[in-house]
Amino acid sequence: MVARRETDSFYRQCTGAREKTGTNSDIYLMDKSGQNPRQLTDHQSADRDAVWSAHGQQIIFVSNRSGNDEIYSMNLNGGNIRQLTNQPAPGR
Repeated sequence: MVARRETDSFYRQCTGAREKTGTNSDIYLMDKSGQNPRQLTDHQSADRDAVWSAHGQQIIFVSNRSGNDEIYSMNLNGGNIRQLTNQPAPGR
């Protein structure tokens, strides 16, 4: 699903994860042309699968920063990261 806000200079296609090293990836926000990347996350985990929230004021993403895959939200500037789910790790 591609959530796109036509009135915004930024859109979902550009909130993709960029692989840095190994299993570490971060989320970036770019303009419509794919230029001017702005890094939103900087963590030693895999931050990925970013989508706009329903109201368009936050970005929802998956990360393994807690040890297993959980859903997180953050403001459009990358601040106020909150863990939304707390599932037990596989095998527990």
